[in-house]
Amino acid sequence: MQQKNKKNKNHLEIEEKFKFNISNALFEHVHNKIIHFPISLALAAFLFSLFGIRDNRYDKTIKILLLIAGIFGIAAFLTGLNQFAAFEGEPKQWVAENSPAAWNCICSFNLALVFYIIYKTFIQT
Repeated sequence: MQQKNKKNKNHLEIEEKFKFNISNALFEHVHNKIIHFPISLALAAFLFSLFGIRDNRYDKTIKILLLIAGIFGIAAFLTGLNQFAAFEGEPKQWVAENSPAAWNCICSFNLALVFYIIYKTFIQT
């Protein structure tokens, strides 16, 4: 949302009234809004696994958190690919080209999943 300025007779800039469009606010740069969900959910699953290290009371919670983290991770990856076009030809294109964020997202979920499998297989027996 850019603010447009107009010039009057005296060449002074007059700002137009700000118009908030909820649709644009919700659906513009969706990747930036959902990228943190898989990270925080995987961290929450890790913390629940530490809290329940001696018993199985958080197993269902951990599984649900990891499942939701995986879904959000895939969504974040796909929206990141979709948002890449907005950076083409812009000064910040190098950020999108060199950013390992997509791999970080995938790796963080996989790391959480591997940790959970190792935990269930070897530690909690």
